[in-house]
Amino acid sequence: MPDVGNQTREMLDFPESLFAWGNSGAYAVSRSSDVGSGWQKPPLRTRLIMQLEALADGILDGSVSAQANIFLVGGPGNGKTHAAKYFLKRVLKDKFDEMPTSATGSVTMELADGTSPVKHLHYIEDASAGQDNGATYKRFIDDVEEYVLTPRQGAIFLCCVNRGILATVLAKIAKHEIEASQGARKFIATLSSVVSPDATPKALWPFESIGNVYIHPMDEESLLECIGDRRPVAIDILDEICAEDDGRCLSCENAQKCPICSNIAALRDEKRRGSLLKILRYYEIVASRRLSFRDLFSIFSQLAAGSPYEYVINGKRTSPCKWVEKQIELSSSNLREDRLSALFALASALYHNRLFGTWDDFRVQARPLLKLAKGSRIASIKAIVPVLQSIASLIRRSATASAQNYLPKCAAMLDPAIQDVAAIVDGGQECIEKIRQCEDAFCKSLTLGIDMFLNDGYCPPSEVARCLFLEVRSIEQDQNILDMPVSDPEFQTAQTILSVLRVVLSRMAKRAIGAFDAFVYAGDRLDEYRAMLDNDPSHPNLAAKKRRLCSTIQGYLFPEGLFSCSMLATLGQAEPDETNGFFMKNSRPAHFAISPSGAGDGMTRNLLFVREADLGLSIKVNFDIYSALVDLQNGLKPASLPARINDIFDGVKSRIQGRLCHNWDLGASRFLYCDRDGARHAVSWNPDEGFFPSEI
Repeated sequence: MPDVGNQTREMLDFPESLFAWGNSGAYAVSRSSDVGSGWQKPPLRTRLIMQLEALADGILDGSVSAQANIFLVGGPGNGKTHAAKYFLKRVLKDKFDEMPTSATGSVTMELADGTSPVKHLHYIEDASAGQDNGATYKRFIDDVEEYVLTPRQGAIFLCCVNRGILATVLAKIAKHEIEASQGARKFIATLSSVVSPDATPKALWPFESIGNVYIHPMDEESLLECIGDRRPVAIDILDEICAEDDGRCLSCENAQKCPICSNIAALRDEKRRGSLLKILRYYEIVASRRLSFRDLFSIFSQLAAGSPYEYVINGKRTSPCKWVEKQIELSSSNLREDRLSALFALASALYHNRLFGTWDDFRVQARPLLKLAKGSRIASIKAIVPVLQSIASLIRRSATASAQNYLPKCAAMLDPAIQDVAAIVDGGQECIEKIRQCEDAFCKSLTLGIDMFLNDGYCPPSEVARCLFLEVRSIEQDQNILDMPVSDPEFQTAQTILSVLRVVLSRMAKRAIGAFDAFVYAGDRLDEYRAMLDNDPSHPNLAAKKRRLCSTIQGYLFPEGLFSCSMLATLGQAEPDETNGFFMKNSRPAHFAISPSGAGDGMTRNLLFVREADLGLSIKVNFDIYSALVDLQNGLKPASLPARINDIFDGVKSRIQGRLCHNWDLGASRFLYCDRDGARHAVSWNPDEGFFPSEI
């Protein structure tokens, strides 16, 4: 099998070409057919692309100043370079082909022929590129001073940079490892703060605080949600993935049982597409991070075709088509164990089983059952051995870290097949009812569950799933098992093994239904959390829930008021007590308010922020933190919280446990407070109100 990691899509046949979408190079974002001198294919239509088009057109027609400083800020795989080159192609027109390349990640170009309002271009494709990091950071500072702080008409400065570079530059400036003017230091600090996930919403395009500056945090919008009245960008990505099949898949003689063909057909279906995007949006909320272009290309290609590591025959990797052909051949074998093994492998490759993970939680149960199945004198029970082996050993590997590490983290939270059916919160009423019926039927027997799933008609099963379910049903109906006395140990072994199969098939069925109609389990909490993110006025008691959450944060994180006694101890002074004015009985309580993080145009990010506006304190509340706070509201002891949650809470407390220094110039009752982030606050005190913020 070819090494897809070193080849482009054009060098590979379908379905191997799908693997190339998930690599770490430009093809996962830029789409290789775009790259080259022509750039005929338009980019995927994100909000950023629309903004860049309007800016380029405004510069060319004179309605916008040709002096522009553009900062695209975000991590790898978000499409910064692709968007930047599209903008340059639009604003430079024919001159784009004359733009030089640079191994150091930056390009400078003079355009003094008088045909364009753009006279000078400085483009940083990657602010982290370069042979020496120190030189790279200094170059970034110099560029800010030259273009942002010393504007010149007709000069465009376009910079692609990630937040880590901004933070590192600021840290090196603070340590005096790099010199920077006060203006450059202030601008970089401002840029870093406004693109932070917990930034107070500001108008960034153009930036409201500095003229001729345009800033776009690349992860501020979800690719899974509509842009105005336009469909989500993720649908365009799905179209790209599905277009890899040039029609050969449907005309293939193995198409009926081929999971790749079934997956491509499912990903083309409008209902299943909508359901998939809804489920992935829940993944985003639970994980508190956006899925980038690279993530989605990787995930969609993984759902369609898996990864090269899955296709192995006799210990050797082979092509997906050859593997499918071999499994289909075995599925018609005269040996039941061959049929079961092949059908289970094919069914496991269906997209809904890829979406919700593997059988990790069954490995402990499957391994001891292997020995019992191998020693059974019942042929149909022995035939189950390959399935148990697959469950015990199947580790699904992905060609990319995006699909490998991301989806499994949330599968246990959102998988409809492994949660309490009574906690269903999302999905149509019919879907909820079908899930419950499926659960009830499989709890009674394999036969009832299989018949319900195959014959109900609500979610038509694929051909390979139908064949697998019927094959397993024939085992439960084996007369050799039915005729055995209940007291026979062999009968008990058979029932134990069949019970595992019943759960496995029940899970496959519920996953199929859930993926078909966007059934997602997470309980009322996820529903409430998203309502807070969206400020949904129709959600019941949302305002009361926000107030209660703020009270929980105040009561748990700051039980003595916003300032603790240890914070108020001044240098050279005794520990605070009632006699020296630091007694906490009269401390001012914090007044928190909840708001979703967002940008100037109202787009919502993944995190809530609970803010104490007067003191500049901002607490990130992702879904895990929200769930822990609700547990505390419901009476859970803090000691029972997971260690990692307590660590996060301790980190929040430490942010304001700076040193409160007495400022004698302001008077005996006024203090300056410097928090851990270096921000300065003034605090006043009087016997009636305790401590409260005041002007510096």
